Amino acid sequence: MANKSAIAWADLARLAAKHAGVSVSNLIALPTQELGLIAPRPIYSVLGSDRGEIMPCLDSAMSRYFEEITKN
Repeated sequence: MANKSAIAWADLARLAAKHAGVSVSNLIALPTQELGLIAPRPIYSVLGSDRGEIMPCLDSAMSRYFEEITKN
């Protein structure tokens, strides 16, 4: 199961920070090649769903998640 759209890791971090109320001013987006990872990474890979229902958009899902955890 996956949300409807693709998102870069840096954009996911920005979205999570926004919903968590955390400043993104210190967030630095780097190309994967500059991270010094040992295992090779694909240039473009997206999690998708071939079966089942597609989940709500990521922004909505993240918003609901942060609303839920702040209740407890």
